[in-house]
Amino acid sequence: MQNMADYLAKLQNCVLPQRTRLDVVAGGFVFELHQDQNLPPNRSNLRGIACDTTEVWVRNVANGDRPAVRATLDHLIELLSFATESRVGCYFEEYPSGSGLYQARSTIGTIQVWRPPFDDNAAVKRFVEQCYPQYVALRPSRQLHVAIDYIHHSIFQGLAEEVKIALACVTFECLRDNWARADGYPHINGYFREKGSTGANPQRVGIERHLGEMFVQAGIAAPAAQADAKRIIGIRNEVLHTGLFQGVNNHEHFEFLETTVRTYLLRLLGYTGQYFAYVGGSSAPLTL
Repeated sequence: MQNMADYLAKLQNCVLPQRTRLDVVAGGFVFELHQDQNLPPNRSNLRGIACDTTEVWVRNVANGDRPAVRATLDHLIELLSFATESRVGCYFEEYPSGSGLYQARSTIGTIQVWRPPFDDNAAVKRFVEQCYPQYVALRPSRQLHVAIDYIHHSIFQGLAEEVKIALACVTFECLRDNWARADGYPHINGYFREKGSTGANPQRVGIERHLGEMFVQAGIAAPAAQADAKRIIGIRNEVLHTGLFQGVNNHEHFEFLETTVRTYLLRLLGYTGQYFAYVGGSSAPLTL
């Protein structure tokens, strides 16, 4: 019989909606998230900084299960980064806890929480537990962790609105590229081509069509998917070619892009429940 002991990890930038303990089940393990009770009640007061926020405990872990616990925690951290609008990182782990056998590492990233998708711990728990299996299944081919990191950078405090919009558009470029490759579209001589294409220069398939197909596949109704894709490409082209210097409604463009990518990822990962759009002053949640 293997020896059992508690596993301890410490996180930065994991600013949950409430300071109460949160238990989530992922990868067959129960992760206890204990928030630092000295954090300010208003999460926005932490915006733009990096700080220690959370202890994570997994009880009675067999020595042979430690690698699986850490791998699961890494995926959990990525989902928590999406849920908290921050770049969550693990800077310390110890097993067995209290043994002095620990590993410490540097982390990068900051808290950027401003308009998070969830406003209570129960919703965060539901999101993680519902979406973890699908996230792990799709992550390698769809590079979802990269898209989540782009989202984090696109909402950085202090960036010009045009730069935020450009980064949000890059997020869609990332999602589209990996979706198209996984869906069987060949990439030949620098362009995506019709499925089954061969040769040096077969017919191209553009990003607007791909985004529309990608949205429909995730469960967004066809008219809305097509309209969203068209608007995304319009914004993308404007920011690339003009810098949006004349775009007096840049904040509306940005809110649309962030809400669309948030909704898409939640649908893709199979989330059902309430969440908040990225729109200033919106207090009414949306429901999937």
